[in-house]
Amino acid sequence: MSDGKNLELQNILLMIKIDAKHLFNRIFYRKKEYIRAMAVKRSRKHFEEIFRTKYLQFAVMDLKMLNADTIVNIEEFYNMVFELKWYLDHTEEMPGTIEKVVDFKINIIQKIYDSLCIYLEAENC
Repeated sequence: MSDGKNLELQNILLMIKIDAKHLFNRIFYRKKEYIRAMAVKRSRKHFEEIFRTKYLQFAVMDLKMLNADTIVNIEEFYNMVFELKWYLDHTEEMPGTIEKVVDFKINIIQKIYDSLCIYLEAENC
């Protein structure tokens, strides 16, 4: 791989790694705040900030240089995150139930995120 392509690949990997890390941290560490805001304010507008991602800005062509397993892990992570956002945007359940569902989904997202980090590091070698 030429140095230009290698640098481009490294930059893509770094952008995905940073985006996934910030997205996961907002979902994980702000959970109580966004669930409370949803219950108290009866608003879901704050989810746009929590689930903000640059992933959707990547073109398929940007990702084509990655290993197939890495692509699968990236897709799995973001799809699970988008599933959680969809649930929060559309649920009519009570806050206690919402928190249990969110905890369950966050545990899944964390496992996928941990796996994604391993794949991104392996690609970076």
